[in-house]
Amino acid sequence: MASAVGETGIIIAIPQAQPLVARSHQSPDSGAALGVPAHITLLFPFVSLPDLTRGDLADLAAICAAEPGFEVTFRQVRQWPRVLWLAPEPDEPFRRLTLAIAARWPAFPPYGGKHAQITPHLSLLESADCVPFDELERDAAAQLPLQAPAREAQLIAFDGDRYHVVHRLSLG
Repeated sequence: MASAVGETGIIIAIPQAQPLVARSHQSPDSGAALGVPAHITLLFPFVSLPDLTRGDLADLAAICAAEPGFEVTFRQVRQWPRVLWLAPEPDEPFRRLTLAIAARWPAFPPYGGKHAQITPHLSLLESADCVPFDELERDAAAQLPLQAPAREAQLIAFDGDRYHVVHRLSLG
């Protein structure tokens, strides 16, 4: 994750999953190493902080307020070639929020336009290499199910050193 000063993203933090995030195995420029908490990404990248207007923030707050807060449960650990992740249940609220935000800001498609399908997920471990995650997967699975409230989204921004929450956006 090569980050630029003022780069932003919108996440739903899941502090209950923080112990499961294997920071020690992540690359130094991963989100976790840069201060991003355990989370599900709604949209990244997003409008840069210097370009973000009060109107943008009001629209973002309204989109988040239109989605009621909810409880999320993580029961499954899944893998992609370079990512070990948790699958949220339900995943539809995350998908609706992502689609609504991306519809309002079409210049910022989900995943930077790299993937057509929106797959809400909580990354536990990212690796630059295709490494076997079997042991880490077993360890994480043994700590599931995990439940957490989803009550707010957070706009995070990179300050040149770390990501920080710059706005909290209530759901519901």
